[in-house]
Amino acid sequence: MLTVQKKYYEQVDPAEADGPTEARVFRTRCLRHPRELYVWAKAFFYKLAGRQREVQESVRRGVISTRDRNLGRKAAAKRLVLSVLYTPDEYWGWLPFAVARSIVILRRYRINTIISTGPPFTAHLIGLTLKMLYPISWVADFRDPWSPNPQKPDELQSRLSNWLDHRFEAAVVRRADRVVCVTPAMTEAYRKRYPALPAEKWATISNGFDAEEFRSLRAGGRPREFTISYLGSIEYSRNPEPLLKAMGELLKEGAMAREDVRIKLIGKCRYAVGLSVESMIQEYGLEGVVQLIDRLPRPDALREMVESDVLVLLANDQPLQVPGKAYEYLAAGPAILVLTGEGATADLIRKVGGGAIVGPADAAGIKQVLKKWHGAFKSSLSSGASQQRRPLGVIDEYEWQHLGARYSALLEDGGAKSGRSS
Repeated sequence: MLTVQKKYYEQVDPAEADGPTEARVFRTRCLRHPRELYVWAKAFFYKLAGRQREVQESVRRGVISTRDRNLGRKAAAKRLVLSVLYTPDEYWGWLPFAVARSIVILRRYRINTIISTGPPFTAHLIGLTLKMLYPISWVADFRDPWSPNPQKPDELQSRLSNWLDHRFEAAVVRRADRVVCVTPAMTEAYRKRYPALPAEKWATISNGFDAEEFRSLRAGGRPREFTISYLGSIEYSRNPEPLLKAMGELLKEGAMAREDVRIKLIGKCRYAVGLSVESMIQEYGLEGVVQLIDRLPRPDALREMVESDVLVLLANDQPLQVPGKAYEYLAAGPAILVLTGEGATADLIRKVGGGAIVGPADAAGIKQVLKKWHGAFKSSLSSGASQQRRPLGVIDEYEWQHLGARYSALLEDGGAKSGRSS
């Protein structure tokens, strides 16, 4: 397993410190992204840009001077530069160190099969480079679509960067011995994008969960409040505001009592779509009802899942993939409120049951679902019966042990076709 040194991590969970493992882990250096210099320069030049408000006001009124047009061209040039610097992503500074270290590892341990998994898509460029240098079998594992990538912010895209991403993706897909995608929808989309490639190149192996982690958490007390939890990061276009709006309206209407309800936003959740989540909480009168909790150690996060009554999944703008967290939600057991459109995530929840699919901005739909589930919660409390939970047997196919066996078979099949063992 090849990765970067921990000093490059955004955050390290102390509970997951390096310890005995079946895998040998190699760590390398990584060049810092130029964005760090850019952020410093931006802060400096903003101090000099006293006419910033004046320019914004003239654009709003439609009165744009020649000077303002020049600023527009500068903004376009800045966007072009940034888009290229984020191609394929912000981790391209890892590529030279990873390739150099991989060459040593391949030679020393006589490795003949490698797997690159992305995002980050820089990992696929590392795999491509090694494939061009050595006669190895290579599996390119796509956890998200690369080109086009609906989750990549518009300000980090340009015609040039999109063209480069497509060229890189095409080179990876054509040179890899096997390409793995995480949903049937994504596999089918890639097959259609590259119709000339043989059907046996493609495989679908989903994300999953470790059942043992959850079996040890099933015992425990049940909170007296109707607990709705979101765990993870609120990034891209994900937005908890419709959920907060729905809950605010339910409380105003008297459908639920403040003391009976809790919403927990756990993880990197303090900002969404550039706005403060704290301000959303205040706007909808949810002080004391919503808790913002920063990242927790993994065992604590899993326990929060198990002890919740509803788990919220934000999956908008992801028609081809399913957030990896969805499978842990399934294993945890509570009902899942999925805010998404039609696509792979909706298909998964319909298949396994125990959830509701509502449009990402449909506050009225969210109210209807929460009101129904809150009623079932109150009934179970009064009767002393436990709420029905999703049995693990229903989702066995997504357990890592099962998925690992499928991956092992794929590697053996790929190695045999290449005339090598794996």
